[in-house]
Amino acid sequence: MPQPQQAQAPKINLAAVLPLSGSDRRNLNAAREWLDRKDYLQAQFQLDKISAPARMHPDVLEVAMGIHCGFKHHLKTVEVARLLVREGKCLDRPYIWLTLADSLHQLGRTQEAYDQLKELARHPCRTGLVYYRLAVYACLLGKSDEAKAHFANALATPEGVRLKREALSDEQLRDIWDFLCEP
Repeated sequence: MPQPQQAQAPKINLAAVLPLSGSDRRNLNAAREWLDRKDYLQAQFQLDKISAPARMHPDVLEVAMGIHCGFKHHLKTVEVARLLVREGKCLDRPYIWLTLADSLHQLGRTQEAYDQLKELARHPCRTGLVYYRLAVYACLLGKSDEAKAHFANALATPEGVRLKREALSDEQLRDIWDFLCEP
């Protein structure tokens, strides 16, 4: 007997995305302001004013992802974030990848979160937070050697010194504290 096919999430062709209209752009900016204030209800209210065709715009999806994350709707956060990162897109927006990984981890899918961030790290990555989070997930998965390698990459970024200070009080990184204390 043939298996029913699962519905595929729509793909976004970022190169073919049309610019937002003036009113959609204003509503998006208002939603971002509310999101920055952590007022997720007002942010959603502003996002709901955006026209239907514009709701698949990457900037709109990014704000929607932030709202779902704020409400701790991790399944919805993963769904929207996957739309954005599919096929290696949004490599210039590590926040999206970090949010996706965090939501996967919150859902108990830490290995998947780790694998997702490793995919981003295969590309030129300029933010130490990606490597920091990779180190955290590696520690949680019992991969101390990999965690050390990831944190060494974090240390090589401009924010490396600050991340090291934070790591020394992060219980999730306890397995590599001895490594972090080395000169």
